[in-house]
Amino acid sequence: MSTLLPGRVLGALPSGPFRRSDALRRGIPTRALRELQRAGTLRQPLRGVLVPAACPDDVTVRARAAQLVLPEGAVACRGTAAWLLGVDARAPGDQDRPPDVECAVPRGVTPARRPGLRCYAVDLHPQDLTVLAGVTCTTATRTAVDLARWSTPGMGLAVLDRMARLGLVVREELVEQVERWRGDPFVARARRLVGLLDARAESFGESWLRLRLLDAGFPAPDLQISLRDDRGVERFRLDLGYVEHRWSCEYDGEAHHLGREAEAADRARRAVIERVWGWSVVGVHKNLVLGPSMALERAVGEVLGREPAIRRRLW
Repeated sequence: MSTLLPGRVLGALPSGPFRRSDALRRGIPTRALRELQRAGTLRQPLRGVLVPAACPDDVTVRARAAQLVLPEGAVACRGTAAWLLGVDARAPGDQDRPPDVECAVPRGVTPARRPGLRCYAVDLHPQDLTVLAGVTCTTATRTAVDLARWSTPGMGLAVLDRMARLGLVVREELVEQVERWRGDPFVARARRLVGLLDARAESFGESWLRLRLLDAGFPAPDLQISLRDDRGVERFRLDLGYVEHRWSCEYDGEAHHLGREAEAADRARRAVIERVWGWSVVGVHKNLVLGPSMALERAVGEVLGREPAIRRRLW
């Protein structure tokens, strides 16, 4: 067996995903495929589909693998389509494991059912479709509306903001697209999130933070507040806040704000901002923004002189 691998077996296999049944029809023995899997030369992203180990284990390859087992007319959608568009729509806590491939199946077509694949029966029009990296998927506008409907509000707004920032979607087109499903589940949510979309948000955390404030009934905060010196040169930029109150709240993500040195740098920066510009800057972490505590809303309410309109977090 081992002497056959380089020339006769590996050379006969495709360089990307392929169906096991297709390999068998081409004369590759079942025993050879199993040996290659045990050796780590092949892996199985979906039942019945194999891919050379040299291919990256990413959403693009998984989506290409899914196309081999999907029914006719099915396409990648939701989080998978967003990934192909360049937006990681995975929720917090899901980044450490490969996501399932999400697919839209035309109504009336029997969906594929297997581990690692999620299929949804939906209405699909030709204008909803595009091809990215060799994978047929929903367009940016259709993908954005789908995620605004079916994601949690925090993730829905974060993805909308990111897609708008990348120039993938336009608010007016999203408004029109949402109304295709008027009266259907979660359309009201999508309509609201599209109205709140703001391309100035630079991270998911900023979007989550902004939505917490809006949910509490507070005024929409200013975004990307520029602090300039006497010559008009920008020295600092604040995530969001209220200019009238010289108060800002910033999302301190784990990637750049966690650890002794990063935290010391944040304290020093905010001390300079308070001393020179007279702004109070509060940093918040994921646990507070995504946790059940209402401490954030109460703190902002004290600054604005008003009570939060809610008693518990809405998402």
